[in-house]
Amino acid sequence: MSVGETNFFLAYHGLNDRDLQVKVAKYYEQVCPSLLYIAPHCIKPKSDATKKIRVGFLSRFLYQHSVSLCFSQIIEALSLKEQFQVSLISNQPIDEKLYSEFVGQRVRLPYNLVRAREMIAALELDVLVYLDIGMEPLSYFLAFSRLARTQCVLGGHPVTTGIATMDYFLSVDRMEPLGANEHYSEKLVRLPRPLVHFERPALPAQIKSRHELNLPTGRHIYMCPMSLQKLHPDFDEAIARILQLDGNGVVVLFEDWRRSWWKTALLKRFESTIPAELRPRIVFLPWLKDPADFISAIAAITGTPLVTRAGKFMRGRVGAYFCEMFDLTECIAENTEGYARKAVEIASDPLLRERIKAKILKSNPVLYEDQKPVEDLVAFLYSLTDSWRNPSK
Repeated sequence: MSVGETNFFLAYHGLNDRDLQVKVAKYYEQVCPSLLYIAPHCIKPKSDATKKIRVGFLSRFLYQHSVSLCFSQIIEALSLKEQFQVSLISNQPIDEKLYSEFVGQRVRLPYNLVRAREMIAALELDVLVYLDIGMEPLSYFLAFSRLARTQCVLGGHPVTTGIATMDYFLSVDRMEPLGANEHYSEKLVRLPRPLVHFERPALPAQIKSRHELNLPTGRHIYMCPMSLQKLHPDFDEAIARILQLDGNGVVVLFEDWRRSWWKTALLKRFESTIPAELRPRIVFLPWLKDPADFISAIAAITGTPLVTRAGKFMRGRVGAYFCEMFDLTECIAENTEGYARKAVEIASDPLLRERIKAKILKSNPVLYEDQKPVEDLVAFLYSLTDSWRNPSK
C-alpha cells in the first residue's frame, strides 16, 4: 500500500474532526495491520527510575518552517537539562541555525516506514513527541506504531489524529472551548500556556513602501497573510461587510506559490458570496518568500493591530488567546458583524491604532522571553514516570 497524501485539508472545513479521523485511522489499521508495530522496550518496565528520561521530538519540518519556529527553542532548552536525553528525529535535514544550541542526538530517517520505525525503536524512548501529525505521510503512519512508552502530539497541525496509539494531545487550557475533550481521540492535556518560545524578529534595515510591494496607496488595508485554504466560506461574509462599511478599504490576500488554482477557485466562490461591486477591492499579492518582504507587507512584524473572533475549536482560538495575553480584548469580536466593525474602527482611527500598537509592544516580552513553557513541559514529562514502571497499567 502506498499513500501519497494525508487528509490534511480536513482540518479547514470548520467541524469536529474526531469521528472522521478515528474512522480513517481504523480503516488503515484494518487494511494494513503491520502498522501496529510495538518497539520491544515498550512492553517492559523502565528498570531504573534514576536514569535520564529519553525524549524524542519528531517532525519532517525541522528547518525554516512554522513548526520549528514555534517549538525549536523549547526543544533546545529541554536538551540542556541534565535529567533528559533528547533526540531530534526527521526524514529531512535539520537546520543547524534553528537548533544551534541543541545538545543531543540527531537522527535522520529514511523515507521508508519499516526502517524508520526500527531506527526510532532502537532509541528506546520513554516519550516520543510528534510536533505535528497529518501534514505528511511518513510521520502519520509512524504514529500507528508504539515506538515509545508514552506518545504525544503537539499542535503543529492543530487537530486530533484519530490514532489509537497516540496517548496525549498537548494543548493550552485557555485556548480550548467548553467540551473540548469531545474534539480529541487522545487524552487532552490542558497546559497553562503554549509550548512555544519565539525569538524576537529582527526588522529589515529598510521597510519597503506600498508602491514597491504593489499595494494600493491612500487606502485602508485589511490584510489576511495566510494560505488560501485557511479561508473558510464563513469568512467571505466578514470580507464583504468590511468592504461595505469602509468604502476606502482594500482586502489583501496572498496567492499560493505552489497551487495557483486556489486563487481561481476562491474568486469563483466569491462570485456567489461577495457582491460584484465589492470584489474589485480584493487584492492578491504573490506569496512573499522573503521574510523581509513579508515584514514590509504588514508594515512591522511586531505591534501590528489585529482583529479576531474565537472559533468553536482550538485551531480557531489562537488569535483570541494572544489578544487576551496582551490585554487586547477590544480586538476580540463575538460575531461577524462585530468583527467587521472592529476592523473598520481600528483602520479608520489612527489614535486607536497607535494605542493598540503600544499595548502590544509593551506586553510582547511574555511572548519572546518567557521560560515558563519549558517548566510546564518538564512537569508534564515527570508526571508520566510512574506509568513506565508498570506498562500494563
